[in-house]
Amino acid sequence: MNSKEYIAAIDGMRGIAVLSVLGFHFFPNHLPGGFIGVDIFFVISGYLISNIIIREVDNGTFTFKEFFFRRIRRIFPALIVVFFFVLTLGWFSLFPDEYYNIGKHVLSSNFFILNYILLNEGGYFDVAANLKPLLHLWSLSIEEQFYIIWPIIIYYFYKKKIFVKILIFFLIISFFTNIYLTENSELGSFYSSIARFWEILFGFSLGYFLKSHNLKYSFLQKNSNKLLLFLLSVITVSFFSFNKLMNFPGWWAIIPVMATSLVLILVKKGSFVQKKILSNKILVWFGLISYPLYLWHFPILSYYTIIYGHLPDLINKVTLIIFSIFLSWITYYYLEKPIRFGDKKTIKVYFLFLCSLVVIFFSSRILLKEGYDQRLTIEPKQARVLYLPYPHAPMKNLACKKKFKQLTNYDSCLLSNFAKNPEILILGDSHGQQYYKAFAKSFPKKSILNISKWSCFPFVSDYHLYKNNCKNSSNQIINFIEKQDSIKTIIITGYFNYLSSNGFVMNNNIRKPSKFDKKTYETFEKNGTIFINKIISMNKKILIIKDIPNLNFHPKDCVVFENLNLRKLHFNYNKKNMKNCFINFEEYKKENVLYNKYFNKFILKFKSINIFDPKDIVCDSKKCFAFINNEAMFYNPDHLTMLGSLKITNKIKEKYFK
Repeated sequence: MNSKEYIAAIDGMRGIAVLSVLGFHFFPNHLPGGFIGVDIFFVISGYLISNIIIREVDNGTFTFKEFFFRRIRRIFPALIVVFFFVLTLGWFSLFPDEYYNIGKHVLSSNFFILNYILLNEGGYFDVAANLKPLLHLWSLSIEEQFYIIWPIIIYYFYKKKIFVKILIFFLIISFFTNIYLTENSELGSFYSSIARFWEILFGFSLGYFLKSHNLKYSFLQKNSNKLLLFLLSVITVSFFSFNKLMNFPGWWAIIPVMATSLVLILVKKGSFVQKKILSNKILVWFGLISYPLYLWHFPILSYYTIIYGHLPDLINKVTLIIFSIFLSWITYYYLEKPIRFGDKKTIKVYFLFLCSLVVIFFSSRILLKEGYDQRLTIEPKQARVLYLPYPHAPMKNLACKKKFKQLTNYDSCLLSNFAKNPEILILGDSHGQQYYKAFAKSFPKKSILNISKWSCFPFVSDYHLYKNNCKNSSNQIINFIEKQDSIKTIIITGYFNYLSSNGFVMNNNIRKPSKFDKKTYETFEKNGTIFINKIISMNKKILIIKDIPNLNFHPKDCVVFENLNLRKLHFNYNKKNMKNCFINFEEYKKENVLYNKYFNKFILKFKSINIFDPKDIVCDSKKCFAFINNEAMFYNPDHLTMLGSLKITNKIKEKYFK
């Protein structure tokens, strides 16, 4: 298909893609597979731009300068406006820790590396996704990384025989990296550039091979209308049948990628599908504004959720969608088009570059100023820690990376003393990692090692075991411990109720483990028994730290703050205070009675291990407190502050390390 002749059809496909993404973000229960719109965008982008580059190479008109200047004029006008929007609105609505993250995301998006930043933060489908206004820009980062490499390959190798081998090599490496990471790293498969490049290459590659080898291409074209209707039906069914629980992208991604590629290759000028469906004026119009609409819709939805503290209802969803479309129309017709086309193109690029430098300056300042926490007047003053970046970061340090290179693929790899072999190992998920700094501070003369893997360590139910491919990681860490004679004590801890469940459920933006399921729990106990017995057989001292209570509110709800006028829209409705900043202990026990009953019974089977319950620190007989003496114990509903971790660690030191 000639890109100039069939631009309407391409815009029709873009319209389908952007509307599916909107549907997924605003109505995830009704369009659970709408996220494949991103994969459709990948295919369209690679198909169209690759053919444009090849046409220019054939004509002798291609230059790298003009290619990248075109990309800048295409990408940056709308992007920079959205950057200023999120930074400005964030100033009036985000707490310092949140504003710090926005600064980090804006800066990394400006350099098109956001996907790798998000890789270390959590998933596209995680519970905090709606609270990250620029989360959706991961795909733009992957595209632009691809277009740094791909034009160079086409320019130097397209007319040489080796080009086909290079194409096949890239497709195979990228696709099977995707398969490997899907089975071994859910986040890696989703955010990794290498694991996604095959999608951008696929449409162009398929068309190239079909045309150059005449592989029944004429037969496909003769039956194009029937095939196109079938392919569009496959894409439509995928919108409704795919969901976030699938191992995606993996093998599943072949369906939307292949279908979209064949649509682009087979659509013919004057055909029924081209005229009546893909060139439909409404779809084409949405295709024209698809890029600004993709940029605008998610920050608008995210900021609504942040400011009001909950997802919008149906009326507000419709209002936000209309507002997003309106902003996208304004952006496209009055900003994007005038800058992309017309005269003085070079001057426009330099102007955009200057604007980009301004964005870099402001986002860098936000990081240096730790989210400008001086914007807030907070009572009690000690609560300021709740508004600063996560206190237990970073998740990895140089000492651990250098000393134990084999452990760097875990989510947390931290070593307190490079010069000494580790004596204490903290093994768990983020609920284990939160104790690392406290142990390092409490035991300055010892070498503390923390290894964590989210939703895997220390041991999990079969639900998590197979979903996150935890078995290999578990076997690897067992082998590692066995070889480390210096490790005398192993501290096992984690979000045990979650690790023994079928995942999270959400209640008023607070995540909690799903309802207790005995069959699932039995697999957790089985896997835990195997794991603990292996550790016991190594003659290591074992301490299990039971999990902290799960609050049903955010500790920030208890704090009086000034200046963030927009944020008060939420907090005025949900206001707690220091006097009622707690959960009822009996209600908490009742809600978790089965989890606690079975877990206590399970760990008491092991007579040689020590058990510490942190509830003794943050709870009395009636209440579990988010604050003690105006000092924050919890950073969020299920993680501690540094002070909370230290109080628990000091008690452990006093009791078990005399």
